[in-house]
Amino acid sequence: MPKEATTLLRVRIDESTKQEADELFEDMGMSTASAVRLFLRQSIISRKLPFLPVAQDEDGFYGEANQKRLRSAIAQLKNGKGQVHELIES
Repeated sequence: MPKEATTLLRVRIDESTKQEADELFEDMGMSTASAVRLFLRQSIISRKLPFLPVAQDEDGFYGEANQKRLRSAIAQLKNGKGQVHELIES
């Protein structure tokens, strides 16, 4: 089977991300280039991202502290103890 022609893919990333990725994939026994090829092939095969993207904003809206506060507010509303506030338009 003849070898398929290759092309160059260039991606700009910050140096620390590159270094962390290089170390991670080296620990896994592969190069970063091999990991990128694997990512692309798996995406093509499954016709989707091979992982579920997640937000890492732990201090933001989806953070545990805010989610706990929201659950508490919802429980108060369900028990008739909530407060109605007017919307503030900017």
